[in-house]
Amino acid sequence: MLRYSVDRSTAELLYLPLPAGVKLQVKWFIDTVIWRLGDGLSGVIVLIFATWLRFSPRQISWVVLAAGQRLARGRLRGPATIRRYLAGKH
Repeated sequence: MLRYSVDRSTAELLYLPLPAGVKLQVKWFIDTVIWRLGDGLSGVIVLIFATWLRFSPRQISWVVLAAGQRLARGRLRGPATIRRYLAGKH
């Protein structure tokens, strides 16, 4: 539900500071390839946690919350960190 409301709207804001030509070149790639790779990778990770590691849905939720917290604190590379890196401000 949040994917097409808050999440998608936030991702679209990342395109605003780009010139129109660059925006058109990369937007289709991100929307088709990157998002689908992320979906597939998420599925594989859940499959690994559920089958090989035998995590319950509750345990997987705790792992996701911990990873999200680390991302929010900047310990994992998030969109803002990646943008700064690509802009040469690392």
